[in-house]
Amino acid sequence: LSPICPFSSVSSRSALSMALTCGAWLICFLNYFASYANHMMAVIFVIYATDEFGLSDVEAGVLYGWWGILSSLWSGFFGFFVIDRVGVKRLTVVGIITLCINRIILGFTQSESIMRFVVLVSSPISEGILGPVYFIGIKKLTAAEHRPLAYSIMFAVSNAGGGSSDIVVDILRLWYATRLEWWNYVVGAWVTPARACFLSAGFVLLLSTGLALALPDSLVPPLCPHKYKEFSDESSTSSGRCSPCSVVVQAFSLLKDRNLWRVCIVATCLTFTKMQWHHMNATLPKYLVRQLGETVPWGAINSIDYFLCAALAPLLAWATGHWHDANAIIIGSFVMSVSPIFMTLEVSIRASCAWLVLMSIGEVIWNPRFTTYTANLSPHGREGVFLVLAYVPTFIGGLPAGWLSGELLSRYSPDCPSCRETEGAFCQVNCAHPGSACNATNRLTDQLLCTSFKNSGTCLSRQWPGLDACPVSCATCPGWSEHADGPSLWLWVLILATTGPVLLFVFRRLLLQDANKDTVCHMDDCDIKKACPEVVGVTIDNYVERD
Repeated sequence: LSPICPFSSVSSRSALSMALTCGAWLICFLNYFASYANHMMAVIFVIYATDEFGLSDVEAGVLYGWWGILSSLWSGFFGFFVIDRVGVKRLTVVGIITLCINRIILGFTQSESIMRFVVLVSSPISEGILGPVYFIGIKKLTAAEHRPLAYSIMFAVSNAGGGSSDIVVDILRLWYATRLEWWNYVVGAWVTPARACFLSAGFVLLLSTGLALALPDSLVPPLCPHKYKEFSDESSTSSGRCSPCSVVVQAFSLLKDRNLWRVCIVATCLTFTKMQWHHMNATLPKYLVRQLGETVPWGAINSIDYFLCAALAPLLAWATGHWHDANAIIIGSFVMSVSPIFMTLEVSIRASCAWLVLMSIGEVIWNPRFTTYTANLSPHGREGVFLVLAYVPTFIGGLPAGWLSGELLSRYSPDCPSCRETEGAFCQVNCAHPGSACNATNRLTDQLLCTSFKNSGTCLSRQWPGLDACPVSCATCPGWSEHADGPSLWLWVLILATTGPVLLFVFRRLLLQDANKDTVCHMDDCDIKKACPEVVGVTIDNYVERD
C-alpha cells in the first residue's frame, strides 16, 4: 500500500510538511492508537485488578509494576536484537495485532490465572515489540534539522491518544453509574466499565492495523543475507560477508561512546521525577475515589496532562528551540518536580488539576527535548541498541514504581471495604430516598439503610453507627479518617521527584559539552576487526571514510 500524502505538493513548504513525510505521519497516527491502548491499560488496570479479582492495593500495584518492567524488558530485547534487522514496519504490524488480541482477552476473561498470564507474559511482549518502533521510525524518516519539531508532533499526538482514553473511561463510568438499565441492554450485565475499556482498546487497535500495513517499504529491510543498516551511507557497499558479527559486539562498541553515558546520566537522574506518571495513572484514580467518591471524574482530571501536552508541545518546541537540549531538560524537569506541592496542601479536585497543569508544562519543556537529545546522539544503523543501553538505568530505577504506588495507597489512603460492595460501588444510596428501590424496606426497619446504585450486594445487611447519611466515599466511612493522611502521600512523591533536577544541575557541565567532539563513529564491525582488532570504536577525528 502506498498512501497519498496531503503534504507532498511541490508548492507546500510549511514547517509541518518539511518535518514529517507521509510515513512519519503514519507513525504519528499509529502512535496515537497505541497510546490510547497503553494508557487505557495503565490507568484502569489497578482498579480492574482490585474490583474484578479482589487484589489488594499492594498486589495490584506490584502486578502493575511488573507489567511495566516486563514491557520495558521486551522493548529492550526487540530494540537490541531485532528492529535494526527486521525493520520498523514488520514489528509494527505484528505488535498491533498481538496487542489487540491481548486487550480483548482482558475484556472477556473471568480467570485470574489468564489475567496474570496476559499481564505478565503476552501483553508485555506485544508492548515490547511496539516500544522502539515509533522513536526509530521517526528518526529514519526525518532530517536532523526537522527532528525536534517531528518529535514534538509525535509527542503531542501520543498524548492526545492518552487523553482520549481518559475521556472514554469517564464516559463509560458515568453511563454505568447513571443508566445501568441501558448499559445492561446495550453492553451486557456481565461487562463492567473496566472490561468495556479494554474492549474499546482492542477495537481501536484493530482499526489501526490498516495504517501499519501502509507504512513505507523503506522501513522493511532485507532479512538476510546482507547486513542491514537502514539509511546508512555504507548500505550500498556492504557485501553481506559480516554475518558472524554479533549485536553484542556492537553493544560493547557503544559502551565506549561518551554520548551514550550522557543519555544514561539524564535517564537515571529523572527516574523519580518521571515516576509522577505512574502516580497519575496508578495512584490518583484510587486516591480520588476513596477521598471524594466514585462519581469524581478522575478520567477527565487525568486527561489534563495529556491534552495540555498535546496542545503545548509544538508551541513550546518553537518557543524553546534556541535552548540547548540540556538546559531545556533541567528547567522542564524542575517545573515538573515541584508540581505535587498542590496535593500536599489540600484534598480536592482543584489541587489535582493544579498538579497536573504544572506537571504538564514541565513535561512539555523537557520530554520532547530528551527524545531529541537521545536521537541526535545515537549512531546510524544502531539506534535500537543505543536506545536499549541508554534506558537501562531507567529500567532498573523503575522497578519499585508499582510497589511504591500500592504501598503509599495502603498506608496513607487505604480502601474501605466496610462501606463498599465487592465490585467497588459505595453504599451511598439512602433507602429513605423516595426514588430508592429499597424504600419500603427502610420504612419497615425504621433505621438508616444504605445500598449501592446497583441495589445489590451486602450493603443492606450492614449497620451504620454514628452516621446520619450513607457513606459516599471512604472519607465519610466510620473510622477511616483515623488511618488516612492523603497529603503525606503526596509529600513523599514531591520529595522523591525533586531529586531529578538537583542531580541534573550537578552534571550540567558534562551535559552541555559539545556532543560532536565526542561522537564515536561505529564502522562495520568486520572492517574494524581487520583494521585494528583491539579497538571496536574509533573517534571521528581518526576515522577515514571507506572508498
